[in-house]
Amino acid sequence: MTTGTDWDQYYSKLACFAGFTRSITRSRLIGCLRPHMKTDSVLICEYGGANSCIAESLCGTFSVSQYDVVDTNVYGLSLLKQLDVKAPLSGKEGDVLAPSEEMRDMYDVVVSIGLIEHFAEDDTRRAVETHFYSCKPGGLVLLTFPTPTLLYRFIRRCAETGGFWNFPDEYPLHFDEVLANVATHGDVLHQSINWMIGLTQGIVLVRKR
Repeated sequence: MTTGTDWDQYYSKLACFAGFTRSITRSRLIGCLRPHMKTDSVLICEYGGANSCIAESLCGTFSVSQYDVVDTNVYGLSLLKQLDVKAPLSGKEGDVLAPSEEMRDMYDVVVSIGLIEHFAEDDTRRAVETHFYSCKPGGLVLLTFPTPTLLYRFIRRCAETGGFWNFPDEYPLHFDEVLANVATHGDVLHQSINWMIGLTQGIVLVRKR
């Protein structure tokens, strides 16, 4: 039986290269969102975003009236207070597999960075559905996820062999899997692979119908 990722350990000591890869990711995501983002104030929800690596950048780039982070990890949520976010920021203890009724159709933008790959197939579908459940019609859903390129598989194999791999429940996703899950909810505006971070990440941006 596969064990889950120890998120307390992950948040307490980030990898030495995390600053570099996160800066690349932030730049890519802002570039994806910019052509489609509303110019007036937007409400953003980040699922699985404890100790968010993108809240500062998104709120510093766009007009954000509220940024909510929903996660099950209490320790990671407690780290949000260390961020310098230029918008009201809140951390909410919650599960992407069990969304609250009050969050239905609430947000202009719903995003997750490396979340949906930590579930079994049926729960991955449910997690994606929650993003659209929480998004307003016409709003944006942005998903990133590891995708199993040769580069990803090589780096991960090296990390596992060296005992440095800390994500035992991470299952890299093919684009076909993710696109099939979003097809009934919206129209794909952008899809690409972030090669520069090594452990290649797929990026999919969707406008909810």
